[in-house]
Amino acid sequence: MVNLQDQRDIENVILGLGIMVEEKIRADTGMINHLRDREMEGREVMTDMFREEKDQKDTNMMWNMMT
Repeated sequence: MVNLQDQRDIENVILGLGIMVEEKIRADTGMINHLRDREMEGREVMTDMFREEKDQKDTNMMWNMMT
């Protein structure tokens, strides 16, 4: 069984790899697609949100352990 933290880390890695592949394809082909660009921006925002949520949970857990 995979714990929640490991699952989030795996999801972030997969998301990051997908974004890198799309950027490589776009760079190699010269493809500029505004819809694709907006999709990538959305993915980056979601990745940032996941990281912020993880950081907040880690902070809360540490705070709870100290009190």
